[in-house]
Amino acid sequence: MGDRAPVSIARLPAASGMGLAGPFAALGIVLAAWWIIIGLNVVPRAFLPTPIVVAKGVAEILTTGGRLRDVRESLLGFAVYYPLAAGLGIAVGLALGLVSGLGRFMRPLLGFFNAIAGIAWLPLAMMWFGAGTPTVAFVTANGVFFVVAVNTLTGVQSVPDIYANGLAVLGASRWRIVRDVLLPGAFPTILTGLRLALGFGWRALVAAEMVAAASGLGYLVYRSSYDFRFDIVWAGILLLGFISVTLDRLLFTPLERWTVERWGVVHR
Repeated sequence: MGDRAPVSIARLPAASGMGLAGPFAALGIVLAAWWIIIGLNVVPRAFLPTPIVVAKGVAEILTTGGRLRDVRESLLGFAVYYPLAAGLGIAVGLALGLVSGLGRFMRPLLGFFNAIAGIAWLPLAMMWFGAGTPTVAFVTANGVFFVVAVNTLTGVQSVPDIYANGLAVLGASRWRIVRDVLLPGAFPTILTGLRLALGFGWRALVAAEMVAAASGLGYLVYRSSYDFRFDIVWAGILLLGFISVTLDRLLFTPLERWTVERWGVVHR
């Protein structure tokens, strides 16, 4: 009864034979569906431009000073809000995990706030801070912090006590137990939280910019709809998705390869 079941090692399905064919095939399907919808007049042409027109809109955003500045401000803001909120979430989740009773008490509360979308705080944030950068920062950080904190606490609580107790018996310090046992053991779950928080935080940032800012990519998309520049609206939406996917690939794919894959937790 007391024996633990062996821990299985997750294996990610190999993409042998796919190469770049998969992404290009998916892109081809999306473009074909796009043209079919336009041809059937499901949506008025003014509200759903052709892919060629949207591609020109992307080029316009990336070559026009004011619009490119909006993209840059969103990226720079996220580059500040995300690591600060994620770092605080890891610290809080780790601290709660070190005190088992406190962690069990606080976990439902963290889960409650994690279930509330970051943009749900927008009306209150605008009353507290007014329209501007503080509101955008608060809403974005809220969308990141609780996801990371919950996953960090879950990861720490999932590490078997026998490992930490074994090092403690050998005379290891509290810091060494955290460094050599708790953090490596919890890291796959922490990494999952960081990855999820990237998407949640980016969406919260864009939503806050639409309502409470006078610049940024979210503001550009929202403002362009009032100018009936739906080519810019669609171009901005595509850029939002492209930036999110690119950040995930640049940040977490190498990090996953250097850590959990190297440690044998995940095999490709």
